[in-house]
Amino acid sequence: MYFVLDIASKNRDESFYRLVDAIGGENRAFVEFRFKQDSMFFDAYKDNSGRLDIPELHMSFKGANRNSQYASNAIELFDFPSTVSEVNLTDAFDNLVDPDSALFLEETDDPFPKSDHGYVSDLTIDIIRDADTENQGLFLFISKEALVSSEGIPNVDNIDNSVIRTIQIRNAESNYVATYLHPDDYYLTVFMDNDNNGFPSTGDRSSGSVFKQVRAESVEEASVELSLMVE
Repeated sequence: MYFVLDIASKNRDESFYRLVDAIGGENRAFVEFRFKQDSMFFDAYKDNSGRLDIPELHMSFKGANRNSQYASNAIELFDFPSTVSEVNLTDAFDNLVDPDSALFLEETDDPFPKSDHGYVSDLTIDIIRDADTENQGLFLFISKEALVSSEGIPNVDNIDNSVIRTIQIRNAESNYVATYLHPDDYYLTVFMDNDNNGFPSTGDRSSGSVFKQVRAESVEEASVELSLMVE
């Protein structure tokens, strides 16, 4: 889906940006970004009725800036922002699934598919379950530091400060594809959250944190095995 920036404002306390659907405008869909100190607030709205009247809240997200290096590296590499367009979108929205929205359901139809973006990579993570976690929902953390040792000991400080992605794994899933990963060194940790506190802790079934180096513009694979009881 393609959006156009139509509002940008900034004051001493925060900055605000709104982007609207490139075809249907704010009546079809829009997203809002608000940055305050080290936090980002994201709200997405879309028209559910098809009448292009009042878009409803679709999803919200709050994130903390745990690692600004990814943005800094990409800004330097791509000389962002640039006055030169990355892709020519002339006539790109002539044959749309929804005539009121710049939406593409298939990457093969997208005028700027992920495969043309460069720099970022995909990582397929295979999850090896044991008998205790078969057919159970899991959590997968991608982090900058190890979260659980090979002896099942969690590092609380790393859990609080180094996790960059949290993924829910459904009970029938045995793998997950992490897309748009920046080239870097990562740790992968999967666990069954028995006490529902949102992180690997005493009594949870878990993997040890697995190290994985991701190269630029690559398709990578890794596996994690649930074989430990967190102490």
